[in-house]
This record gives sequence, structure tokens and C-alpha cells, in this order.
Amino acid sequence: MRRLPRRYRERGFALVACAALVGNAAAAQDCVVLLHGLARGAGSMSVMAEALAAAGAYTS
Repeated sequence: MRRLPRRYRERGFALVACAALVGNAAAAQDCVVLLHGLARGAGSMSVMAEALAAAGAYTS
């Protein structure tokens, strides 16, 4: 069986770590985790993140 490339393993670990860290925040308010697609940057989700934050959701 082939192993996943390192970048995928690191991103998977980061996603699990973020989910664990925001678990307590989610209990206090709605939480939204924004994931962008391939060849996209964090800036591509900034408009949506701002709208969700204005509506009272915690974004990560």
C-alpha cells in the first residue's frame, strides 16, 4: 500500500488538531470551518468568512 504524500498527512493532522481545538468554542456558539479547493488561497474564502463572522459564527 502506498503512503500518502507528506503534505496530505500534515494537512490531515492540522485539520484534526483544529477540530479538537475549536470543540470548546463550538459549544459556546456556532462554528464554521472553511475549506478552499485546489489552487485557491485563504483569501478566496475571506468574503464568506466575514459574512459568517458578522452573523455571529466562529470561523476557522
